[in-house]
Amino acid sequence: MKQHIIIYTFALASIFAPQLRADVYDDAAAAVFKGSPRLQELKQQSAAEILSLKADNALAPLDLDFESLWSHDGEHRWSAGVSQSFDFPGAYRARAKERDAMLQASRMEIRANYISEVQLAYELLVEIAYCNKAITLEEKIVKDMTDMVTMLETSFKNGEATILEVNRSKIELANCHISLRDYVERRHSAEVELIALGYNVANEDVNYPASTLLPLEQYLTAVNSDPTVQYYIEQQSALNAGVKSRKLESMPGFSVGYVHSFEENTHFNGFSVSLSLPVYAAKNKINAARARADAAMWSIDAARIERESVISVQYSAAQSNKELVDMLSPVFYQTDHLSLLNKAFKGGQISAIEYLRETAYFHESERDFLDVEYQYKLSIVKLNTPLIDYGHIW
Repeated sequence: MKQHIIIYTFALASIFAPQLRADVYDDAAAAVFKGSPRLQELKQQSAAEILSLKADNALAPLDLDFESLWSHDGEHRWSAGVSQSFDFPGAYRARAKERDAMLQASRMEIRANYISEVQLAYELLVEIAYCNKAITLEEKIVKDMTDMVTMLETSFKNGEATILEVNRSKIELANCHISLRDYVERRHSAEVELIALGYNVANEDVNYPASTLLPLEQYLTAVNSDPTVQYYIEQQSALNAGVKSRKLESMPGFSVGYVHSFEENTHFNGFSVSLSLPVYAAKNKINAARARADAAMWSIDAARIERESVISVQYSAAQSNKELVDMLSPVFYQTDHLSLLNKAFKGGQISAIEYLRETAYFHESERDFLDVEYQYKLSIVKLNTPLIDYGHIW
C-alpha cells in the first residue's frame, strides 16, 4: 500500500514540477544515484540493518539437554531432551511488520539523501552555467581591452594619446584578466565537487535549466511530499510498529520439548513445557519505544515548519531577482554596449578616458546582472528539485 502511495506522490509531484530537465541534468541525477559514495554507504547500512532485524525475528536456537547420574551401588540413570522456545503468538508477525516499516523508512531516508545530493549537483551545474556565461563575457572584454591597449599604444607613439590613457587601459586589461582567471578557477572547483558526487561533467556544454517559478501555493502544497518530511512520516510508522512489537515481546513466552530418560533399566519418553515471564525490563522497553515514536511525531512537524520557512525565504528572493532579470534582460541581451562605445570613441565623440570609464561601468553592470540572473536560477533549482519525479532513475 505504501508503495502505491509513494508512486501516487511522485505522479502528483510531476504534475506540479516544472521540467528542470536538460540532458546534462538528467545525466547528473543518474550518475549521483549510481556513483555517490554517501548514497552507496546508506544503501549498505540499510541492507545490514534489515538483515539484522531478520536475524532477530528468527526462532531461538534449539536447546539440547543431556544428564547422566550414577551411584556407588552401580545404578545408572540418564536423560536427553530437545526443546524449542517461542515468543508470545503474534510477536513474530509484529516484528515482521516492524521490519517492513523500517525498510520503507530506510528507503525514504536514502531517497531524501539522494534528492539532497541531486540538488547539490544541480546547484553546481547552475554554478558552472553561470561561470560559462561570465567567462564568455570576460573573454570578450579581454579581447576588446587588448585591442584598445594596442590602439592607444600606437596613438601614443604618434603623439595622439597620453601615457595616462595607455596606462589606464593596461590596468583595466589586467583587471579583466584577473576576473577571467577567477571565473575559470570557480568553474573548475564546481567540476571537482561534481566528481565527488559521482558525476564528471567533462567538456559538456552546460546551460541554465529551462525551468520556471511556480506560484507559492504549489510549493507549500507539496510540503507533505517533501522527501525529508516523508522520511519522518515513515519513521514514525516504523516506530509505532515497534511499540506493538515490544508489547507482544513483554507477554509470556513458552518452550516445548521432547524428553527421553532411562531409569531402573526402563526407558521413558515424554515432553516438557515451560513459560518465560518478562518483568520490569519489558516495561522499560515499551516506554522507550513509545518515547521514540512520540519524538518522531515532533520531527514530522519540525520538518514541515522548516521546509515551509525555507520555501518562503527562497521564493521571496526568487521573486525579487526575477523582477530585476525581467527588467535588465533586454538591456544586456539586446544591446551591444561595447560596440556602441567603440564606435563613439573611433568617431571622436568621447575621449579615451571616457571610453575606458564607460566601458568599466558597463562591464561591472553586466557582471552584476549575470550574478542576479545566477541567484534567480539557483533559487528556482532549490525550489523545484524536490518536486521532480525521479521514478525513471529511482
